[in-house]
Amino acid sequence: MTNDLLGNPVKKMRNAHLMADNSAGIELFEFEEPRMPKGESRGYEGFFHICLIADDIERLDDDITAFGGKKRSDIWSTWENKPYYLIYCEDPFAIS
Repeated sequence: MTNDLLGNPVKKMRNAHLMADNSAGIELFEFEEPRMPKGESRGYEGFFHICLIADDIERLDDDITAFGGKKRSDIWSTWENKPYYLIYCEDPFAIS
């Protein structure tokens, strides 16, 4: 999934998820290979991404695209035999 989103330069990464009962959560990424050069954080400042929870992920993708956003990845099934899916989209301002 990472290479679909960020391309083949990302060779190794780790991430952790924390989800609260009210569906709010955080996700932490550590890019291990290649590593970000020390002192050069420009590419990673601000929000890397935000998550939206939707009953119809394809409709949300269509809405984001209709308002000028861009689909950045395929729709992925994140849990075998469960109805959990994700897709990465870019906002119309190219911020996320």
